[in-house]
Amino acid sequence: MNDAAALHKIWQIRENEKKKAEQAHQQSIQDFEQIALKMYETLKKKEATEEAYEENIKSIISIEKMEQHTRYIEQLLQQISSMQQRVNDARNTMNKKQQLVTNTHIEMKKVEKLIETRNEEAKQQMKKEENAFMDELSMQQFLKRKLGESIV
Repeated sequence: MNDAAALHKIWQIRENEKKKAEQAHQQSIQDFEQIALKMYETLKKKEATEEAYEENIKSIISIEKMEQHTRYIEQLLQQISSMQQRVNDARNTMNKKQQLVTNTHIEMKKVEKLIETRNEEAKQQMKKEENAFMDELSMQQFLKRKLGESIV
């Protein structure tokens, strides 16, 4: 029984690891979504600025205004490039956390299976001992009857 208690303790540890991994995975999903949303908003700004730039080109505008638009678009492109790297990093982190959740779940299932196996073995051993005890008891009763018959 001590073995089963130790295995149950290991299972609890694995369960705690799994819960922590799931929490870390959820946090990584939130981080990814937050970064991806910022990138999406920046892409929308870039598109709106490019459209405004195209409209301004069609009309008569100063070169200074065109340069401002161009610089702003370049700045947005740099931000987007930086954000793409952050999104990729966040995605990789999220995938690693998901793999950790999967691995901890597998480890937890292994321990559960081991506990089940040990419990089944303990039941079989108890049944075996019970049968041996019943056989011994039957043998003693049989011998008592035989001895009682031979004395009389």
